[in-house]
Amino acid sequence: MSALRKTMLLDLSASHILGLLWIPNPISSSLKLGAILLMAVSVCVTSASVLAAAEATLATGTYTEQQFLNGETLFNSECAQCHGTTLNNGAAATLLGSTFRKTWTRMSTSVDDLYQRIANTMPPGELGKLDEAQNLEVLAYVLGRNNVLVGTQALVNEYDYLSAIALGRGDEVLDISENFIVGEFGLIPTGTGPTADELFNAAANAS
Repeated sequence: MSALRKTMLLDLSASHILGLLWIPNPISSSLKLGAILLMAVSVCVTSASVLAAAEATLATGTYTEQQFLNGETLFNSECAQCHGTTLNNGAAATLLGSTFRKTWTRMSTSVDDLYQRIANTMPPGELGKLDEAQNLEVLAYVLGRNNVLVGTQALVNEYDYLSAIALGRGDEVLDISENFIVGEFGLIPTGTGPTADELFNAAANAS
């Protein structure tokens, strides 16, 4: 949390306390002062807890900004040809959107599985072209484009670390149509084949 945000939070707490001094109240001055002091202690403790929680959130990272930037460069040079420059406008499967996020956050899959897919199958026909650090940078870029917040700790190839990253959100609905690729001649089948009656007759003859 920035120093400015800390100052704003503490100033706000102080303003609430000082405001009590101007509230007309029939209780005695000593009781009023005691109540104000008690509230002041409570606000200080609460403010400290809020600040600590916010700083802890920033400290728990997923990938660094530098990994994201490096990953963007690598993606554009090594991945965009198949997956598209926007991650969802290429011939290969989309790497962006709710369906993608849900696919890699199911009970049996995780971000670690996504990394293993990148590291062990990509780029097609050029396996091993990217080293571990570069594969992690590509993963960082994909995560960032899917609204996973940047952190202060770099991605590492460790199962516990990667599998703990939340990629999907509970409010997202799985839509398999996002991964459907329209054929060269559109959605209407162009081939011909046996009719249902012909298939049934063939089955009867075979028996």
